[in-house]
Amino acid sequence: MGKFISAIIKYRFILAGILVFSIGFFYFFWFGTAPKSSIQITDNKPTPITKNIQPIAIQKKTTPNIAYILFHIDGAVKKPGVYKVKTNIHIYEAIKIAGGLLSVADISKLNLSEIIKNQDKIIIPFALASKDNYNDKKNLSADNDNLLININTASLSALITLPGIGASFAKRIINHRKAKGKFKSKEMIKQVKGIGQKKFKKIKNLICI
Repeated sequence: MGKFISAIIKYRFILAGILVFSIGFFYFFWFGTAPKSSIQITDNKPTPITKNIQPIAIQKKTTPNIAYILFHIDGAVKKPGVYKVKTNIHIYEAIKIAGGLLSVADISKLNLSEIIKNQDKIIIPFALASKDNYNDKKNLSADNDNLLININTASLSALITLPGIGASFAKRIINHRKAKGKFKSKEMIKQVKGIGQKKFKKIKNLICI
């Protein structure tokens, strides 16, 4: 017994080290390898989206609208009837489309600058009180001059019914005959500024002197 106690006293430091190591090893083995909880507590509040959301622009295919109108012109014109045009036009333009005025037309009470609407009917009055005074407007005279515009006497409103002759050219024709006298031939109208051979071809069969 005395030898055992003496040995313990002799090797006390070694035994103390072994005891400390054993306790440490046991602690590490037991607590150090224990599984950690995989449950994480998170905030249940929703996280707002801070990015700017741009709206998607949807482009619709559009088809161009082409407006057509129908109008009916009758009375003292060369080609009465129903016509179809792409855009709104004025009465004086409708008269041109209908071949121009007859020599017996009376347009003194017409507003030639009025715009024609879809399905309008335009009546060009005759100079006499009633169209019934004529048996047939095509038989007014054997002379075709009755259906032509006299460039020596026609008013501005009559001249603008000629194809290619607007208000500006009509004024030039009137001013020319006032300054230089009446036209002695149809070809002399080419002396008016702006009326060349091309424009003359369009009106030469529609005018007289």
